Amino acid sequence: MTPFEENQEYFDGFAWAVPLAFADALGACRFELGDMLYDTKRAYEGTWGQAIGHISYSIQVKYPSRATVPRGEKEKESVFTTNWRQRVVFDLTDHVKKRTHKIDTTHGRLYTLLWRGDHKCLDKKTDDPLVPLLAMDMVRKMKNREDMNIREAVPYFKRSIAQGIKQGAMFLMPYDRSWMLLRSKFVKVKIALEKIKPTIELASPEQAGLISKTGFAPTVKIVCFCIDEVPVSEVYEILKKALYNPAKDKKSKTEKFQIHRHGHLEPL
Repeated sequence: MTPFEENQEYFDGFAWAVPLAFADALGACRFELGDMLYDTKRAYEGTWGQAIGHISYSIQVKYPSRATVPRGEKEKESVFTTNWRQRVVFDLTDHVKKRTHKIDTTHGRLYTLLWRGDHKCLDKKTDDPLVPLLAMDMVRKMKNREDMNIREAVPYFKRSIAQGIKQGAMFLMPYDRSWMLLRSKFVKVKIALEKIKPTIELASPEQAGLISKTGFAPTVKIVCFCIDEVPVSEVYEILKKALYNPAKDKKSKTEKFQIHRHGHLEPL
């Protein structure tokens, strides 16, 4: 668990209360039979008798059935995009009016309801919600999408944590607590840089200045490691050792490590 999240039990940025237990569901954009979601944190705290008076809406997923492969083991961004358009069926209970409606819709509309809190997105007459930008969209050139490179966040972090640094570096990397690959990569980088004592800060893409019409998924963050009094060349070598896994049987001696595939290294 990261220093800036150790007291966090729910995902930021959602209108509904989404506990960390739903990390794989959010990362794959796939909710499954038996999943229960509530619009307030009070539903998960205390006894049911204490919570019920604070719940306005709840969701119980009826379809699809649980996958044989755990959601967290199929973590490719194409999975999120594909599932965004796939079917989901759930009971939506209005606890104030004591009514339950069966909703047959898409995972994208369900995700949007949890995110935005606007029930209009469940109306099939409305336009399908757009797939939000995801974490790795910040480190690659996209086709037919906005080019939102993580480099654009450098000015924000220079103002927030790099003031006064005359020789050093900052490394910006995409982070998403709902995506196992990026959670693992963050831990590797954090451990590798510990000996040079970086300052670490977390920000949403929007907070850091990456604004788009589509918007980033609310789980997406940018992590900045700011290092003082260490040359950027030394930081590069540390990151390479942490992130590069060359093939054991490779035939070419050509260096294939590309730092920009993992984030952005900025000299200070």
